[in-house]
Amino acid sequence: VVRLTTGWEDKEDPSWAPDGRHLVYSMKSGDKSNLYMLDIYELEPLRLTSGGGDYLSPAWSF
Repeated sequence: VVRLTTGWEDKEDPSWAPDGRHLVYSMKSGDKSNLYMLDIYELEPLRLTSGGGDYLSPAWSF
């Protein structure tokens, strides 16, 4: 088992990309959630959403 994320924020609803290299998840900050994508080889999260919404349960389209 390898930890892929850092920090103490709540990270929820992970979903693996079909390529097996990317992971998308929601992360709560305060009372809002945003979606992030992580390349498991680079380990640098990329925020996909911004603003004042609740973004939950990401999924990949095939």
